[in-house]
Parts: sequence; structure tokens; C-alpha cells
Amino acid sequence: QTCAELVGELDRVFQQYEPLLWQDALKSDTRAYAADRVSPAVHRFFDHPLLNKISSHYVKDLQCFFTLANRVRVVPGNLGSGGGWHRDTPWERQFKALVYLVDVGPKNGAFEYLPRSHHVSFMTRTIASCGIRLGQNRLSEEEIARIVQRTGVAPVRLTAPAGTLILTDSSGIHRGSPIEEGERYAMTNYYFEADTIKELTAKGKFTGYFVDRSPSSAQPQTSEML
Repeated sequence: QTCAELVGELDRVFQQYEPLLWQDALKSDTRAYAADRVSPAVHRFFDHPLLNKISSHYVKDLQCFFTLANRVRVVPGNLGSGGGWHRDTPWERQFKALVYLVDVGPKNGAFEYLPRSHHVSFMTRTIASCGIRLGQNRLSEEEIARIVQRTGVAPVRLTAPAGTLILTDSSGIHRGSPIEEGERYAMTNYYFEADTIKELTAKGKFTGYFVDRSPSSAQPQTSEML
């Protein structure tokens, strides 16, 4: 019931703040950055005590910067949420908490992750044997296939019912799989250290996409913000 109510709340945010949303080129992936700032219901997930505790144990002193509200719809040729296989950063650990608001099966945009790919040893191995560049954060299907073949590690597709929480280190290789049917609604908390949040804010990274921003401060869309 809570998930169903949150789906309705996300639709309200998407409608009310439509000019300030982020969308991919095909308008399959729709995102309200910092939806927690305009929705008390989303803010409860943003400020969840257990998630705050877990994040700060995984990487010391992490704080939730914002909650991303996300809807993915079927459009031919879509790459799924996040625009294909990627790491959020190849340089340091990064923690995220994602909750499905609808049942997610193998065809409606399930989160996929390459196990152990957040480890430095995995990164160096793929650089040495798979032709992956140092610092590369976007990967093609061909590169993923080569990694699977040479490491023996295959992606895991996380299908699960509404209300399922996924805790992930997004410095590992992951994606939202291309959606083939239905819709996928989810919320994702982005966690950073306090100094990093100050730096990102000063540079306008992410904040230039926040749905409570002034329209005049909007930044050009880029997949590197995902």
C-alpha cells in the first residue's frame, strides 16, 4: 500500500515539476533529482534512520545528499535507467540505497550488477586483460561480454517485488536493464561525505538538476550526471 501511494506521489511530482525533470533522449527514463525537497513522503526515505546508519558504517560519515525519483517506460531502443552499463565513479567507493515501488520482473527494467566489480583487484584485472581503460566509467555491451568471458563473473539481475530495498556500491559496474514491458518506479538515495557534498554543491553538480531549483539555473543534460 505504501509503495502504491508513493507511485501516485511520484506521478504528482513528475506532473507538477515537469519543466525541471531530467529525461534521456528517448524520454524513456524520467528523473526528479532531489524529489525529497518537494515531497514529505519521499523525504521519509531520504532521512531513513536505518539507511543513514548503514551508509555511515559502509563509508565513514556518509550523508544522504538527495533522493532521485525515477520512472522508466517502454520506448523502442531504450537503454534502461542510467543509459547502459557504467560505474558512478571509478575512483572511490560510493553507496546508494534503491527501493522498487512496483514489482520488477526480468522485462521491466530490473537493476543489474556485476558482482565484485567494485573491488580494486577486479578493476585492475579488467584493465590488464579486458582492454578497459584506467578511469573508464561507461562500458559497451561488447566490453561487458569480454569481461564476463575472461573473468567468469556474470551480471546478476535483481528481480523483486514492490518494497524491495537494494543496497549497492555504485562504483561497481551496473545498469537498469532496458525495459521491455510495463513501467518501473523507484527511489534512490545518493550518499556522499560532507566535504564532497560541499564540493559538489559549489560546482553545481547535481544541484543544477534539483527539482526545487530556479529554472534559470538549469544545466544542460548529460549522461555523466547519472
